[in-house]
Amino acid sequence: MSLQQELIDQAEKWIGIKESGGANKGPEVEMFQKAVDNKAQGESWCMAFCQFCLQQVENNNNIRTNLFQSEHCMTVWNKSPENMRMEVLTPGCIVIWRHGNSASGHTGIVTSFNADNTFNTIEGNTGAGAGVVADGDGVYRRTRSLQGAGEMKVVGFLNPFVDQQ
Repeated sequence: MSLQQELIDQAEKWIGIKESGGANKGPEVEMFQKAVDNKAQGESWCMAFCQFCLQQVENNNNIRTNLFQSEHCMTVWNKSPENMRMEVLTPGCIVIWRHGNSASGHTGIVTSFNADNTFNTIEGNTGAGAGVVADGDGVYRRTRSLQGAGEMKVVGFLNPFVDQQ
């Protein structure tokens, strides 16, 4: 099994997990939040979810990727090595959205691409509704446009395993 498929498989295990006890709270959510800095402080957790799933793959394969360790989507995009940025998109990459011109964003793990310029993801801290929800209540499968939705625009895609192949 490829590392990318293993990342997708890790993310699939958590589909349906929901926050409990308040926004950005709950046993699984706090486990995701602790993936980067060992702290769960009620912070948004979409990138923490991706980092958690990635850590499971790293631990299973005794590897370490060069993806920048942060809970902040745009920080991960800006500080990860440029060779991780993808021109040919493949399942198992990480998508980054940016909210307008702000430093805020959202992320998810890409599972497949479709002929109509959409792609499928598994995302943490999103919702089941329309648009790119950057502060939702759980882990969901979503179908997204390459153009983004509303103020949330796709910045790009990262291959965390580029140095492992």
